[in-house]
Amino acid sequence: MSILAGIVIVLEVFMISCIITLMNTNSISPRVKRGFVLSFICLGICQIAEFVTSHAVHWNMNDLSIVLYIGKAIEHSLAPVPLFFIASATSRLGKTYKYITIPAMILNSIVCISSIFTRLTFSYDENNVYHREPMYILFIGIIVALVVYVIIRVYKAAVRFQRPNLPTLASLLVIFLFGFFLHIMNPDIHSTWIGAIIASGLFVLYYMDLVLQRDHVSGLMNRRSYALAVEKLGFPCAYLMMDIDGFKKLNDTMGHQYGDECLRAVGDAIHNAFGKYGTCYRIGGDEFVVILTKKLDKVDSLIEQFNTEIEKVKSLFEPIESVSVGYSIIRNIDEKADKLQEADINMYKIKADKKENITQ
Repeated sequence: MSILAGIVIVLEVFMISCIITLMNTNSISPRVKRGFVLSFICLGICQIAEFVTSHAVHWNMNDLSIVLYIGKAIEHSLAPVPLFFIASATSRLGKTYKYITIPAMILNSIVCISSIFTRLTFSYDENNVYHREPMYILFIGIIVALVVYVIIRVYKAAVRFQRPNLPTLASLLVIFLFGFFLHIMNPDIHSTWIGAIIASGLFVLYYMDLVLQRDHVSGLMNRRSYALAVEKLGFPCAYLMMDIDGFKKLNDTMGHQYGDECLRAVGDAIHNAFGKYGTCYRIGGDEFVVILTKKLDKVDSLIEQFNTEIEKVKSLFEPIESVSVGYSIIRNIDEKADKLQEADINMYKIKADKKENITQ
């Protein structure tokens, strides 16, 4: 058995294990799960097709060219598809995919499959040696465009999760591109699918880590992520405690589904006002926390901006009266415990003052 055959077997087993794991996990949605599983299936088919075309020359066959052309046509026509499924798993597909990407993928498949007869994208000579033809540039262009689009979509999703983890994303991109361009420069080095499969497996781990830190109702970071953040708090920082005024009344009169929609709208308002300068959390019920690491001298103006965002929310969810916000500036670890409590006290004081003004 060749070294490449051993690598192919190991990676195929790895992908099967990833598929089994994905099918039995409850931490991601069915849509995301389906996208990742389909991407692994396509990667597996592409890797097998590449292995067949690279080893078929050693087989004792009467008409080897049929196997070579069919195998390469399958590999080239399916090559962009795993990226499509990864993009569909991590974000909603918009008009770019509907009107540009999907037609480009269909065109690539037609050209690659027709190359069995037309030799537009690739060909094999009388010695069964593989050659790239003029339309190969279309194949490469679609792959590169999809990679760029996927990276942009993944980064935007990660920013919304408030945990971009750029070093990990960069390392995944390097692994994929290294294998891809190494094969482009030397077709005898079969590294494209090795890099793609490793990068995809690591990306699934990366994405699931993001999901585990996210509150599925508000879209902000969850209590688990908050607890870890408080434990390793950096200084100086601003700690903002928030509570929705009138939320119990809304839940009691309108129902919990309506309440979840309200929490999602408030979460969006919090993220819009503070997301660029820190991390936003929902820590339970209608309680939220923001930890700011930037604009510490502009906390009051950021709160005013947030109150403007909340006015829009109030127009949609009338039982909401406002959102009370209390904060403190924490400058070192020695005052951490007191300042956390101070923000909580300030928030409840503001809430009490609002109730007193209403009763007067």
